[in-house]
Amino acid sequence: MGSIRVLHETIKDIKLSSVLLAKSYLVGFSTVILWSPYFASVALVLYYLEVPFANYVPLGLSMAVIQMFIGNLLFRFYTKANDTEKGKQEEAAVTELREVNSQQNSIHKKKLWSLIGIIILLMGSIFLLEYITKWPMMFLVSVVSVGYPLLWSLVTRQWKSVENHFIEFKDSSLPRMNNEVVLFISAGLFGKALQGTIIAVFIRKSLNDIASMSFLLFILAVMGIIVSLCFIGIHQIVVVTVLVTQMDSSFIGTTPEVLALLIMISWSMAAVLSPVNPLNLLVSGSVKHSGVDVGFKWNGIYLLSMFVIGTIFVYAVH
Repeated sequence: MGSIRVLHETIKDIKLSSVLLAKSYLVGFSTVILWSPYFASVALVLYYLEVPFANYVPLGLSMAVIQMFIGNLLFRFYTKANDTEKGKQEEAAVTELREVNSQQNSIHKKKLWSLIGIIILLMGSIFLLEYITKWPMMFLVSVVSVGYPLLWSLVTRQWKSVENHFIEFKDSSLPRMNNEVVLFISAGLFGKALQGTIIAVFIRKSLNDIASMSFLLFILAVMGIIVSLCFIGIHQIVVVTVLVTQMDSSFIGTTPEVLALLIMISWSMAAVLSPVNPLNLLVSGSVKHSGVDVGFKWNGIYLLSMFVIGTIFVYAVH
């Protein structure tokens, strides 16, 4: 979510409408939730379902591309429907930003390509390590996140610079992560504690019964459970951990990759819709409007399209 903060600080003075910004942020972010190994959604679900990232990424990335295409298509309809003087002013502001970026392009081009190269290197390293070691993606992302700056400081011998960044991370960033750390630990503990209990048996039996009647009904049930519980304030990590620890793809009659995709789509929808989700809170705080306006009112059609297309896509690959 740091990318949204950085982007908003960059473009907030252009005076774009709150609706346009909210649509852009949420459409862009919701697609990344589906496939990026750096997101808790992907790392957590693939870990519990024991799915290698290389097996899942074709499904997740394909759905993300479709979702991005639909989002941009809805943008086109939105801009046509709002082809007013305000819309023309926004278009002029975007053109001005593009010109400024064009002027700065020659200055920052080298750094930009270096950044792209580093990102490709890091992701490639993670994929290679997963293929060689068969370790969980969640663990590999953590190892690479710590190992890369240490290796960089060893090669460049810029120990002082790295030391300052580590001190800043320890003093500023870590204290703000207390909630996330507690959430991950409590969700894992809760999911583990449920195993073998009457509640776990009930959840597993209910999911298996629904899947035996209709896989389409199973898709709708999983989406409905995750989205509705997240909407009232229960974080996706908790809901998904409880569900995924009780799912067995062989009993349901599908593959672990399809189950992972279904959960990721549900997670993405819940992140956009729920007014108490960190993503929705960040965007609503940035554009100074309520979470209900940002998630439901302004992105309701996008969520409906995601629900319909996601359901069709999961059912088709099943």
